[in-house]
Amino acid sequence: MKILVLFAGLLISISAVAETSQLKLDLILAKRGDVSAQFSVATAYEFGGDLKKDLKQSFDWYMKAANQSHAPSQYKIGYFYENGFGVAKNKDTAMMWYKKAKANGSNQAKKRLNKKDYEKNEKAAKNKRLALQAKLEKEDVARKAKLAAESKKLAKQQRQRAAAKKQAQLTAKKKAATKKIVVAKKKTVVVKIPNMMKLVLNNKWKNNHGAADFLPSSTTTCLESAENELTCFSSEKTRKINGAKVSYTAKSTIVGFKSNGSFKVIYNYNATGITGAKSKTVGPYGLKMIEGWQEPAIAVKCQASDRKNISCYRGSKKVKFRL
Repeated sequence: MKILVLFAGLLISISAVAETSQLKLDLILAKRGDVSAQFSVATAYEFGGDLKKDLKQSFDWYMKAANQSHAPSQYKIGYFYENGFGVAKNKDTAMMWYKKAKANGSNQAKKRLNKKDYEKNEKAAKNKRLALQAKLEKEDVARKAKLAAESKKLAKQQRQRAAAKKQAQLTAKKKAATKKIVVAKKKTVVVKIPNMMKLVLNNKWKNNHGAADFLPSSTTTCLESAENELTCFSSEKTRKINGAKVSYTAKSTIVGFKSNGSFKVIYNYNATGITGAKSKTVGPYGLKMIEGWQEPAIAVKCQASDRKNISCYRGSKKVKFRL
């Protein structure tokens, strides 16, 4: 047993000496400009061990290798700038080095840049969605104000007509009878659906063209992305437009659920392929024969007439959905 312990200790000592010797060799080669040795020395300073951890020294050695177009070192320089390791934090400079590393074949840099682009695009899409929602709300306020003004004007006109009619009746003494006009006031049916968002989310909606693109359906999956908000993604579908076939997916955001059955939908189409002659003809819900994500987003206002029927309006166009 003692012999085994002594032998194990000897092996550890030999390994430590070997590592130290390799580090000394790397330091010599690194000073002579060997890019692999410079990367090894930078790594030793970054993580510590045989050398005391020193992020400034690590950054300097990575920079020497990076200036020789060493892709892993260029990625490290970007990483150090992004996080402020051994150098002042600078995200713009970090992106520059990530791009250099990607150009020289760094998969790590490629993944990092793709993630940054995704985050940037998501933020831009969210800002567009919020701006469009604010625009719809502003238009809604203006529409209500216009209706109120028109109602006030109509009431004034009705009072004037009533006064003129009364005067005419007083002067027409020879008339034996007067005509009675009965105006039947149409009652407005108000829908009361307390859990409108759950009603929309927990059903599969369809119309005359099949499963709904921008509402939950057999081809469109939705989830609660925020309070009183749903985000939906459709599977790939095909639709005929003017003799051509357009393959596409759809992404939508559903917001503003109210107990009177109303809500708003903002959606985009992504045309993934077009077979046949292209034209400027637009599909029934705004799908164009243009490949890629189609901008601007389309906004519609929807209203449930009961728990099984919904109508959505895009300008003067009306689309009915049912269960």
